[in-house]
Amino acid sequence: MARCDSCGRDEPVADVVAVHRVYVTPAEHGFEDLTEPRIQVVDEVEHWCFPCRASYPHQVEGDPETLL
Repeated sequence: MARCDSCGRDEPVADVVAVHRVYVTPAEHGFEDLTEPRIQVVDEVEHWCFPCRASYPHQVEGDPETLL
């Protein structure tokens, strides 16, 4: 078993994947500094279960082209 760093659930090792957390700030009209959406990929590697990967934006470790 492996523990999800996001929610703390214990899951089978095969179901927990190394990811980078992604913060998304949508553009908002009326704010000069938020005219374009912002995406920030955190350098730290976390291990997430399937429900967390299905619910929150992330990037799979080793695959910089894919933001999910």
